[in-house]
Amino acid sequence: MSEPTPEENRQRAALAADTAVNALSAARNSLSFAADTAVEVDKALFRSEQEIDALRSYASHVRERRDEPWRSVRSALESGQDVEERLRQAQRGLGEVRDHLEQSARAIAAGREFLDDIERVPGYRSEATDQLRNRLAGLDRAVHGSIAGVERTGWRLTAAQQNLKPVLEVSLSEEQRERTAATIDEVSAGVTRDVAHARGGIEVLGDNFADDRADAWNVGKDTSDLATAIRAGTNPTPQSAQTAPGALSEDPRVAWSEGRDLGPGLDR
Repeated sequence: MSEPTPEENRQRAALAADTAVNALSAARNSLSFAADTAVEVDKALFRSEQEIDALRSYASHVRERRDEPWRSVRSALESGQDVEERLRQAQRGLGEVRDHLEQSARAIAAGREFLDDIERVPGYRSEATDQLRNRLAGLDRAVHGSIAGVERTGWRLTAAQQNLKPVLEVSLSEEQRERTAATIDEVSAGVTRDVAHARGGIEVLGDNFADDRADAWNVGKDTSDLATAIRAGTNPTPQSAQTAPGALSEDPRVAWSEGRDLGPGLDR
């Protein structure tokens, strides 16, 4: 079997570089979606804090009302259910944030493998590809760090949901009036702390996302510059006239780089 010609090597390197650009673009887009969704999660948690304040107010009503205090208990139950639904909404949103981050991580992994393809072409490993590899590794670590941050925030929301349960199970008799009011107070204070911790985690994630998106943009630009240099400096064939080898059409990394079929399967 004959060795690839220089022209074939140039086309192979250019194809890998162009697809790496697509992969990094997909990674950047997924980071943007994650950041936007995190903002919505924070809004849900802010609204839950307002509802917790409303819940807390019913403790004094239970203590003070001598006529039909059960009305305040019923209102507290309804308020607690509102908080519960808001926490569920935040958990769902946090799951979406994680999905977007994992999609970004897979796209970054695909980009790193396409960089491997470039460097396997004789003469195409350079200082530029070494630097790009290091920056991709740093971006990958940052994204996985954000995934870990999402998990920690999720634990805090789970704690809030668990700590809310006693107020959803309160009942009232004259003898239980003070105990019921104390339960509402305790639950409100505990869930307030949990939600505050969760919002703090979201704030940290937001700061990380700002850095990660900037890094992803810079890495994407470096990859695009590398692709442009390969095409302009070594591949005079117009991009529209280039034909990818048949085997690459089945490469799942191509789908990942285009934002399709982003399932697990590529080692990170």
